Amino acid sequence: GWVKHGGCNVWGESDINGQCFRFVTYDEAVQHCSSVNARLCTLDEVAGGCPSESGCGHDDDLVWASGRIPDDDDEKASVGCGNLKLIGDCGAAFDTVSKFSPHAVRCCSDTEKSGWVKHG
Repeated sequence: GWVKHGGCNVWGESDINGQCFRFVTYDEAVQHCSSVNARLCTLDEVAGGCPSESGCGHDDDLVWASGRIPDDDDEKASVGCGNLKLIGDCGAAFDTVSKFSPHAVRCCSDTEKSGWVKHG
């Protein structure tokens, strides 16, 4: 279910409409989050662990994140390790990658949703 960790202002989730998405493009990730009235988490939210431990085994995956990209390259986007405690499994804390490369989806919402769990 959707989780809200202490110190975070957002609720996070990986299971989107009953499915996990590990290998999707940036635009697909945006669409999956929009389908549940949520959005991609920002890189700061991912780094802060806000969507961590929200399922699908994405804690050791690089997950899509929203935000500005250096040089405003609109063909690139940010990814961040699903749980920085597992950075060795992710391979990197953060990276800037092609929007067409496959990465995992975690979504954030600024408002509480039914079935979401608050931690801490």
